[in-house]
Amino acid sequence: MYEFFEAFNTYAATHPEVLKVMHVLFWLRWWLFVALIGAFIYLMWADRRRYLAEQRRKEVLLGREPASGRSRFIA
Repeated sequence: MYEFFEAFNTYAATHPEVLKVMHVLFWLRWWLFVALIGAFIYLMWADRRRYLAEQRRKEVLLGREPASGRSRFIA
């Protein structure tokens, strides 16, 4: 395996298009990672929002006034 990387580095040193491709692949992987983290955060937020809507619905069915989304300590 070491021989492969040594040969690849030797080839990349004399062919700048290889470095350009590696650069593009690095940034593609980086933005894919950022997009996946963003999607995960969005899905957690959407699930929490659905849970809160369900809780408000239950409170309305029980005849209680639904709690606002704000903390009681905020004036």
